[in-house]
Amino acid sequence: MTYQYNIATSKKDSRSNVCLLVCHALTDIITLFLSTFLIAHIYSVTQGVSNYIFNVGVYETSMYVAVAVAYFIMSPIVQKTNRIWIYRLALALRAILVIFVVFFGENLADMIVFAGALNGISYGCYLASYNVIRQEMVSRNSMNSFLAFSSIVSKTLSIVAPIVIGSLIDISTFSQVAIYVAVICIIQIIVSFGISSKRPENSTYNLKQYLNKLKTNPAKNKIKHVYLTYIAYGTTTIVGTLLTVCVMMEFGSNFSLGAITSIISAVSVVVLILFSKFTKPGKRAWLFIVLAILPLSSLLVVFLPSTYAVVIYQVCMGIAMIILNPTLATYRNGNLKEAGLYDCIDEHQSVVELIMAVCRIVGFVLLMLIGASGNLVLFKVLLGLSSLSYSAVLISLLIYEKKYLANNKTV
Repeated sequence: MTYQYNIATSKKDSRSNVCLLVCHALTDIITLFLSTFLIAHIYSVTQGVSNYIFNVGVYETSMYVAVAVAYFIMSPIVQKTNRIWIYRLALALRAILVIFVVFFGENLADMIVFAGALNGISYGCYLASYNVIRQEMVSRNSMNSFLAFSSIVSKTLSIVAPIVIGSLIDISTFSQVAIYVAVICIIQIIVSFGISSKRPENSTYNLKQYLNKLKTNPAKNKIKHVYLTYIAYGTTTIVGTLLTVCVMMEFGSNFSLGAITSIISAVSVVVLILFSKFTKPGKRAWLFIVLAILPLSSLLVVFLPSTYAVVIYQVCMGIAMIILNPTLATYRNGNLKEAGLYDCIDEHQSVVELIMAVCRIVGFVLLMLIGASGNLVLFKVLLGLSSLSYSAVLISLLIYEKKYLANNKTV
């Protein structure tokens, strides 16, 4: 159970807020390096496209298995201790992985499981602690402004960072750029000491008890709909990886990967601003239908493979992603307040993370098997099916809004 703030009396901890915001922004840069560009680097240290696909599958599978294990071990621990130490542990493990890349980056293909598992452990610890810390350090009456500013910073970095990192890798080496990222990791750890946190009194964590409460709750159908939606959403995680693989197979350049990522981010930010300004929950069925059609662009890559097809696919999926992610995030926890289960938010988050972890593991195991088979036709099939997962999630949101938000009720 996290702190239950009284809006009338809660105060904003400015120093903690700023430090948490800075740390989270730096995490975006580090994650970009250890996901998009590390996956691209695997291409340069692997012989053959099939081996590349296999190694990416191994890396991502080992990572998400570790995420699931670390998250569910750390979630109860976070509730029984000062969670800031778990948060700093996550940052330290991420720094160790980056330093590992500095020394062994050129031999990464031989240590892919270790790299993926270490990344997964750090990410699992980060999720378990950050989700709670943010609830505690940012008072409820300043949460909206915190999230808005955090989003602006993240989107700005998503435009600038990819092309900078991609250019640096191409003019130097992946391991050399890892040194710069390691410095960012150290700065992040230092900044984290400006975040104040303590264990709330009478804090509890009981996943079984939460599931039993949910069975008899009047709002259970809404919450179950969210869980079903996250089954499809979990499988969409593989799309980002497949996009990177497609770009590297087509262009083979980190600069091209960074430039495309930056351009898509810029377009996506504009789309997100328009979405936020001109649409309202319960009155955007037409938008979800249009967005659900965009993933069909994957058919261009499947049947008419070319540089243009890859770029068009990237742009379409970028737009679908930028709208889907924040929209689904508003539904993730909102129903708990209506159900009177907000004190079980950590248990609820655990259920969501478990659902996504299982779906992600299944998807990346399939990618690994496809790489082992050497059948690129199956890769294209997986690309098409995983892209359609976005359509499934968007249709699910459409059904949700039609069923529950017809009268503009809050979620």
